[in-house]
Amino acid sequence: MGGDADPKTVDNLAFYVKQHYPTLKTGWYTGRTAISPDIHKEYFDYIKVGPYLRHLGALNSPKTNQRMLRRRPDNSFEDITSRFWNK
Repeated sequence: MGGDADPKTVDNLAFYVKQHYPTLKTGWYTGRTAISPDIHKEYFDYIKVGPYLRHLGALNSPKTNQRMLRRRPDNSFEDITSRFWNK
């Protein structure tokens, strides 16, 4: 899901999905450099943060400014960006 223009609506949708389809994974992509304070991060299994900057590349580039985060069981997030880098 994306939704920087209306993060509260995306947050509500993620909550709905978690309540009605608990095994379905949810993700948020924000082109901003920080996660909106209007969302509940615990509703998302994955959050991708950062605008695409051509000179830095996408997630598969070690130079990327973007970050892919995965929620841990304790609701903290770990950065898994390096898993996408081309070897």
